Amino acid sequence: MALEETLGARLIQRTTRRLHLTEAGERYLVRAQGILQALDEAAAEVGQGTAICAWAAAR
Repeated sequence: MALEETLGARLIQRTTRRLHLTEAGERYLVRAQGILQALDEAAAEVGQGTAICAWAAAR
């Protein structure tokens, strides 16, 4: 099942020329980034010291 179907919300507005996040997509992105950041911080606290995801390493 697609994420949008699971959530019951459209995350991306699609047209023939472009894609952009909907308001729900923006909110979901912010929350997901926060979760990934928290995972990276937890890994650093226990000594792994490596980023779990590429976006966190690039920040």
